[in-house]
Amino acid sequence: MTLKRCKTCGNPVASSVRQCPHCGVYLWTLGRQIWAALLVIFVLPIIYYMAQQNEKLSSSPTSSNANDSEKAFVMNPNDSGAKNVIDNIVRISRRDANPARHKEMEPEEVSLATLLAHYKENEVRADSVYRSKIIQITGRVGDIKKDIVDRIYVTLGTGQRFEIPMAQCFFHDKYSSNVSQLNKGDIITIQGRVKGLMMNVLMEDCSLVQHDNDNSKSSKDPSEVKLIDVPNSDATVKIILQHDKIEPEYAKQFKVARFDIDNDGREDILYTFEGSSGSCGYSWNILINKGDEQFLLSECCIPCTGQKLKFSNDAINGMKTPYFKGNKVEYFCKH
Repeated sequence: MTLKRCKTCGNPVASSVRQCPHCGVYLWTLGRQIWAALLVIFVLPIIYYMAQQNEKLSSSPTSSNANDSEKAFVMNPNDSGAKNVIDNIVRISRRDANPARHKEMEPEEVSLATLLAHYKENEVRADSVYRSKIIQITGRVGDIKKDIVDRIYVTLGTGQRFEIPMAQCFFHDKYSSNVSQLNKGDIITIQGRVKGLMMNVLMEDCSLVQHDNDNSKSSKDPSEVKLIDVPNSDATVKIILQHDKIEPEYAKQFKVARFDIDNDGREDILYTFEGSSGSCGYSWNILINKGDEQFLLSECCIPCTGQKLKFSNDAINGMKTPYFKGNKVEYFCKH
């Protein structure tokens, strides 16, 4: 379901409704825009024709009082009132047909980890960025409940234990059948309007975009990731050197893989280098992709493994679980 903003009150409404549920104003739906366009295309020639007939009647010496009465009901396009009505119809039709306006109503994709971190760090700043904005997030289902006024909500997190805050997404009753199919731990994508922070980051008017409940398959058939040798001139190595302070004598040979390790739909960078390998094997370092080619060096690494790992969607510290030779590997984190 697509959303748009009411031009009168500015609240988001479904594109299919004809009347704003917030302020009651009738909306210019696509059907009304078409009717307005037809009105401009077909009615204006009729008005022009009637005006021409009116001029002929007024110039005829045989015009009667009955003709004078008939002329009183003819709309003159030169009349200021009629011209204003026609100009408004044309202006509204052009404005609603402007693709840029519809683009503004499209939800913005935001990393759930980023959203939660911003509200945890500075609520005031986060409100200035996200409040009242329609966004799309992907995360792991926590609670599926109703609040004290019987509103349906689902909490979404990154998979960390005892995570605070989480995103608390409220759904209208018409989505109850969709929500009833969710299970704790499912990975879902939702769209909704950010309301602000109250223990959790609250989101209203939410709708379900994608639902991946095949967690058993993910665990039984993990994704395999292999580090490959890349030269120091490689673009990925340049990104690594911008974020990781590696001693020049160790930064001679890199092994790199691109893989979405935090389930946000963006490829992160996994890497090791000459100085991070030892007698127990490789240590996999992680650069988290924050979007727009911006990366953040993770405080966690995967120690003492080989050049090839498998990852399941079961999350640890917000990242997929690594397996080496069939054995689960624990992340080593500085904090």
